[in-house]
Amino acid sequence: MTSLGLSLILRRRGQRQKRQADRNNSQDELCRPARDVIDYHSNVLSSYRLFAGSRNAVWLVSRWFALVMDRGSVLRVWVPLVGGLWGLGMLFQYGPGPRGVVRSIGLSLGLVGLAGVIVSRYTLGRSFSVAPKATALVTRGIYSRIRNPIYLSGMILVTGLVLIVGRIEGLAVLLVLIPMQMVRARREAAVLEGKFRDAYREYRKRTWF
Repeated sequence: MTSLGLSLILRRRGQRQKRQADRNNSQDELCRPARDVIDYHSNVLSSYRLFAGSRNAVWLVSRWFALVMDRGSVLRVWVPLVGGLWGLGMLFQYGPGPRGVVRSIGLSLGLVGLAGVIVSRYTLGRSFSVAPKATALVTRGIYSRIRNPIYLSGMILVTGLVLIVGRIEGLAVLLVLIPMQMVRARREAAVLEGKFRDAYREYRKRTWF
């Protein structure tokens, strides 16, 4: 094969490759609008899914607030919680008493006591009352272990306050508070036993205080 024949073969091969490339480019130009439409609708679908997900999240949050933020829950749980946290923080930061480990221990006990009170009141729900009432025998949650968690948590909270303030007079408050809470617990037990009888006696056997 001469050099002239080889050059002709290479030229034809190059022409064929060029024509194939031109056809591919023309097909790409024809398909580009379809791809653009597909990409547009894909973006719209993704945006709709994101919007629908956000709407579901908003709906769930609104339902949660509707369940927990009724008027009774606000008075029983949220007002005491916010007020208690604010009071503990202010007393710990600006209140009287020495600064040190004992003060920090008092803050920890105060938070534990406050949490116990809030959880207990939330668990009681509409059965909560200041005076002893036999509205319902609540045995779920924290009440499945302790019969009077509000009284116990209240004593822990006051103990924490005494340690934060660091004054000997606080012990007198505890000496008065503990017998008072025990008397209130006995009165409440008598009211519940009078209404629920054997059910309360069985409940008392498997719980503490």
